[in-house]
Amino acid sequence: DEGGGWGVGGVSPGDRATFFRQFASLLHAGFTPLSALADLAPRTANRRLSRAASAIGMAAGRGESLSEAFAAHPDV
Repeated sequence: DEGGGWGVGGVSPGDRATFFRQFASLLHAGFTPLSALADLAPRTANRRLSRAASAIGMAAGRGESLSEAFAAHPDV
């Protein structure tokens, strides 16, 4: 689901809320941010959000700060 083209960059507010709720739950459970992103990216139904999560994880894995990696994807 591409979010129906509504919301920011085709990511619906509901998709975004679900993703970040799951991300927070994984962090709370002890996952590192990189592990949480690697876990969520393939399971995220919205393809744009899934691709962004994967790219953010790769950027952070290369040494970019998590905030810089997220900032590069303002559509999510």
